[in-house]
Amino acid sequence: MKSCQNFWDLSQDREGLGIVYKLLGKLSWKRKGFEGAYELARVVVSRFEEILHEISEDPRCMHVRELNKKRLLKRKHYVYATYLAVLSSLPILRNVPKVLLDALVGKVAMITSIKTLDNINDLWHTDEEARLSLNRQLRVFLGREAEFREDGNDVGMAENFTYRLAEITRDVLKRRANPKGRMFQKYIRDFEKYIKGQTDSMLQKKAESLDIRKFLKEVNEKGVGNVWIDIDFCVLEGVMDLSEDELKSLEHIGRCIDLVFKGCNIYDDVADLEEDLSSDIYNSVVYLALDKGWCYSKNHGLNVLNKAKMEAVRLGDLLFLKGLDN
Repeated sequence: MKSCQNFWDLSQDREGLGIVYKLLGKLSWKRKGFEGAYELARVVVSRFEEILHEISEDPRCMHVRELNKKRLLKRKHYVYATYLAVLSSLPILRNVPKVLLDALVGKVAMITSIKTLDNINDLWHTDEEARLSLNRQLRVFLGREAEFREDGNDVGMAENFTYRLAEITRDVLKRRANPKGRMFQKYIRDFEKYIKGQTDSMLQKKAESLDIRKFLKEVNEKGVGNVWIDIDFCVLEGVMDLSEDELKSLEHIGRCIDLVFKGCNIYDDVADLEEDLSSDIYNSVVYLALDKGWCYSKNHGLNVLNKAKMEAVRLGDLLFLKGLDN
């Protein structure tokens, strides 16, 4: 994880960036209005990797190399996040460049904290332990009183690393946001909704009462689309006096971004289907298959027909394109 590593070079990560992502990324940087975006992304990745090593010096935290070795924190997560952060933040914060880097680092730290804790919860925690970790993380993100774990074992030290990352996002908003502003209050509500969605998703292991419609309405709130874009809105509101019409426009953009991220959740469910089924987790693909009768029991487990995956991708496309169309 050297800061001089090429931005697109994920050779150290066996789950690296695919050729399609690389092509789309390089084409995106060349679009009108995104001049300098590639270099900005390199700066963000370099700064973020410095932060990862700074946090590793905290004796309460697991070292980033160990997190990477255990597949808890993956370089692809913050490279993907940087790519999306630059493309989403530039149109909003281009005219206030003095705060742009802060917003980008805050967004990448948020996603990396969330992804890493999600991996920790899946690997090591019971449902109750995961709920406790999520609520500790929420308190850090929102600047509320929070306690780091002091047990000194691998689980506690890995968790503490995610809380230190959450502090990066918290500190960005302390510096840049208006704590009484409408966008910051939206950020609080959206983060609380996200944590509730994460908690509800733990019921997927015992989810016979859910169907695809209820899943999309309730459990899919675990998506981070709203809080992701809220950071840009909070930073913008902190440096500008926004009119009522401008605030309403930002809220509308937020709803659109939320749909895009919810579409991405469906894509993730397709990719994770086999792994989830092996852990008795029902995701959106399973609920769709149950609704359509595209599954069957085999060897005391559930098998899902390939057509359910194809239909789930179409459902993800519908949400994704609806968000872009609005």
